[in-house]
Amino acid sequence: FMAILMVVVGLVLLIASANVAAMTLARASARRKEMAIRRAMGASRRQMISQLLIESLLLFLLGGTAGVLVAVWATDLLLSFKPPADVPISLDLGVDVRVLLFTLAVSLVTGLLFGLAPALQASRPDVLSALKSDTPGGGLHRSRTRSVFVVAQIAISLVLLVTAGLFLRSLRNASSIDIGFSPDNVQTVTLDLRTQGYDEPKGREFYRQLAERVAALPGVQAASLARMVPLNGNNMMTGVNIDGHEPPPGQRALMVGLNIVDGHYFETVNMPLLRGRTFNETDRQGAPQAAIINETMARRYYPGADVAAALGQTFTFGGDDNGPAERVVIVGIVKDAKYETLGEDARPYLYRPLQQSYSGEMTLHVRATSGNAAHALAAVRQEVGALDKDLPLLNVMPMTEQIGFSLMPLRLAATVVGTLGLLGLLLAAVGVFGVVSYAVAQRTREIGIRMALGAQQADVLRLVMRQGLRLALVGVALGLAISFALTRALTSFLYGVSATDPLIFIGMALLLVAVAFVASYIPARRATKVDPMVALRYE
Repeated sequence: FMAILMVVVGLVLLIASANVAAMTLARASARRKEMAIRRAMGASRRQMISQLLIESLLLFLLGGTAGVLVAVWATDLLLSFKPPADVPISLDLGVDVRVLLFTLAVSLVTGLLFGLAPALQASRPDVLSALKSDTPGGGLHRSRTRSVFVVAQIAISLVLLVTAGLFLRSLRNASSIDIGFSPDNVQTVTLDLRTQGYDEPKGREFYRQLAERVAALPGVQAASLARMVPLNGNNMMTGVNIDGHEPPPGQRALMVGLNIVDGHYFETVNMPLLRGRTFNETDRQGAPQAAIINETMARRYYPGADVAAALGQTFTFGGDDNGPAERVVIVGIVKDAKYETLGEDARPYLYRPLQQSYSGEMTLHVRATSGNAAHALAAVRQEVGALDKDLPLLNVMPMTEQIGFSLMPLRLAATVVGTLGLLGLLLAAVGVFGVVSYAVAQRTREIGIRMALGAQQADVLRLVMRQGLRLALVGVALGLAISFALTRALTSFLYGVSATDPLIFIGMALLLVAVAFVASYIPARRATKVDPMVALRYE
């Protein structure tokens, strides 16, 4: 994921560098006479290239310095993407020596690469014609080089815009994905009894009293305890042995997802029970070990005409350094859900009863009636305080915020790529505007002659705009081809949208053409205001 973001940033750097190179070429054309005089006075081509490269490097180094300052300022903005839940994630965004050296190296390399073409062009002027003429010019080759830079800007900008459009549409579609349960109106509170020195018997009694008290509160529809909150960045795995199914080579058991819950968990989060029953008072310590599995685990390891074929089947749980293996009976099958990410494929998952699998850290799930969430949380605080006034409450937040961790990469990508895409669009517009404006300045005398011979303003407008739109169309065609090839790598980050979605591709192409039209129209409109008499005297 971070590699994708680095590629996106690199594309923006290419756009900006191409823009600077195009402007440097235009500036070199304006300095044509200066370069001719230097050459006539004995300056070697190597000396002239060195001078121009130093100017380019200074420009890029100043840009790199400004970029470091912006990065320091933007650190707090990037940290805001960290989810509110207390998850084990570290974002080290400090600007240290490594960052500064990397920025220096990038500035030097881009300065050399994109300053070399203008330097080579400007270091070989036609001395005789340049000294004779006061008219700034650059020749056909320089014009083509500038056009290549502009086409590259437009193509890369389209790649960024298409990528941003795919991420934004995917983010919008994420809310409609069936995650297998309903987090709406569910509040979560994490309790860590280990911080207060609870042993297992005391902890079990605390959980029992808390669940009963909270479930009886007014405005509470259901309450339950669970070890894990799905889609919040934490996940547990466990090894099981199922008769007739060998573990993969190198593993001692089949690895499946695991959660420890009480009997009301599935009711609280609205996770449908497909077959069998949920946990109840019979699933206590000393009773036969019970488990509820999801439908993928039932179909994969207990095939039959229906998932009900798994009911009553057994598997062994444990049997490693944690203790002897235990035979577990499947008492229920629930609907598949999303456990780690929204884009994950269905995978085996099982639930164990809290009464038989104690954990010192659990999360209380409280489903409140609509509009009573705040009152329910206040009442939960009171009930916890009544049982243990010293026990801290952790991660007190709606379940929708808890599971927001799964959307952090997509939200970060949509924001960063969207912002950089707009920046690339602006730079591309500036590039088109600069090329057309420079062409107007170069062709002022020609425009004056055309108007003196009877050309209308509409004719001049079409003549000038044709150059900008031609560059835009070539760049868009190239950008569409590149986007079609590259966006396939984003498939794992997209939800409900194809990596080659035609709506996004066509929409972004039209947007870029529209921006190029406006960028070409402004200097073209100015060209129609040229006074023929002034233009004919232009030197």
